[in-house]
Amino acid sequence: MTSPPVVFFHRNWSWYLPYVLHQARAASPGSEVLLVGEAPVPGFPCLPLKDLERSERAAAFRRVYRHMSPNPEPYELFCFLRWFYLLELMEARGLSKAMHLDSDFLLYASPEAVERTHPIPPGGAGYSIPAQTHESLAWHASAHVGLFTVEALRALCDFAVASYAEPARLAQYEHKWKHHGYGGVCDMTTLYLFAREQPGRVVNLAEARGGVVMDHNVNLPDNHGEGEYQLEGGLKRVAFDGDRATVFRTDGTPVQALGLHFQGSGKLSLPRFYRGPGFPGKALSDLNAGFKRVTRRVKRAIRGR
Repeated sequence: MTSPPVVFFHRNWSWYLPYVLHQARAASPGSEVLLVGEAPVPGFPCLPLKDLERSERAAAFRRVYRHMSPNPEPYELFCFLRWFYLLELMEARGLSKAMHLDSDFLLYASPEAVERTHPIPPGGAGYSIPAQTHESLAWHASAHVGLFTVEALRALCDFAVASYAEPARLAQYEHKWKHHGYGGVCDMTTLYLFAREQPGRVVNLAEARGGVVMDHNVNLPDNHGEGEYQLEGGLKRVAFDGDRATVFRTDGTPVQALGLHFQGSGKLSLPRFYRGPGFPGKALSDLNAGFKRVTRRVKRAIRGR
């Protein structure tokens, strides 16, 4: 293996897991594709979460964390802790760089290909940051696709602890929670604030460079800016030339997408955009996802009458 590893965190079994794992291996054959969780997928190494949960940094974060979100606390806490677990994994294995993917993300390029248009500075990172004003209190960035050096991840984890432990930083979270309850305070808030404080350290993968981009959310026309891309059937319009995916700006300009993020209900469409090899159970999963997708569409049509 010569490329940085591609790491997924997913605690329980989900039908779409084999798709994203096989797609990542096909897109970056030089990378180890590693699943961290409790539900193994045949053919992929699975590291139990318990092997990383003893992290001292993670324990320090648990002690200071304060829940300010409409979502369940265990869910939001785990979203934070995965960055500490990833750091523990990287340090234990002596890794200088790793790619993190959410388990609903289809990757179409290697980490090296990502860096050709979105080079990561020494000690830096890359993830998705939609355009927003600080005054909006939206304060969201996402590492559903994230390329981290170990130095940047170490700095992010230290920043996350400080953001709850230091009164002035904690006050920022409390202000957002009081005046912008939508979405609350989560790891996306911290990723945004980290990038804002260290702008030269974080590359924005949601911003098209050299005709290449990473998708923020396939369900939306937005990416870096609002309404940037065409939609087709409720998803970004995507065309394939072999394994190469193209999305289209509203003016028709083609942009190569190095990956697509099938958040929420978009997961049902994920098999349609899969370009990896066959695997056991794929045909049945394809059929089930297609059936659920059609059923959802019919229900929407009925409600719209």
